[in-house]
Amino acid sequence: YVALGTSDGRVALLRVSFLPVYEAGALKNVTVSLDERAILKFDAAKRPLQRVAYLEDGDRKFLAGQVVDQEVKLWWSDPSGAAKEAVVPVAPGQKVTALRVGRAGTAIAGTDRGEVYHWELGDTATLTDVSKTGDAPVTALSYLVGNHTFIAGTQDGRLSAWFRAPVSAEGTLGMVRAIDFGSQGAAITDITTSTRDRTFATASADGRIVLRHQTSGRTLLTLPGTAAVTTVVLSPRSDRL
Repeated sequence: YVALGTSDGRVALLRVSFLPVYEAGALKNVTVSLDERAILKFDAAKRPLQRVAYLEDGDRKFLAGQVVDQEVKLWWSDPSGAAKEAVVPVAPGQKVTALRVGRAGTAIAGTDRGEVYHWELGDTATLTDVSKTGDAPVTALSYLVGNHTFIAGTQDGRLSAWFRAPVSAEGTLGMVRAIDFGSQGAAITDITTSTRDRTFATASADGRIVLRHQTSGRTLLTLPGTAAVTTVVLSPRSDRL
């Protein structure tokens, strides 16, 4: 799923489909199609979108967009098609630097103070947790398969995994730091996750791409580079980068 933010406050929601074409048992081509899901007048003041994140889960849609430094606008719909929206702030003096939404009906925003805000999208948008990843700005976020654990990457190359779990004897839920990974040595520019397992890949400003496994914390592969990587993608079978 792809969201395109415009300079006049609109967001185009798209679904990109890839259909493999086989001939004599061998892959011959891949057909790419675009399905327009909606065009939303996202910001009434027609301000440019700085960041957008979008996902669908069945009949539900989840969208987060940023038009000013200190706020995130959340928009989501339920299976009936009824849409809800909310504008949520981060703490005074902080700026939003990364956005992501999850299929479980959640949204996360990283800030320049190293914090990640987590909201649950139900009848309203409820802030459940603010997690301190470190002192450096959060530069990339991504959910692992299942959409319950997220990976946060920062400007100083650090990476950590987080999920909600009971934090008291009464069973109260809170965000827990599952694991810290070794620093990649340069700002994390993008994170892509496997749709099959707990594998994920991270790109950094020095051109390196590192493939890791979240549960074990192991580094599976490191690819060197010389120029900043802006986007990294794992294939559906998680066998190609």
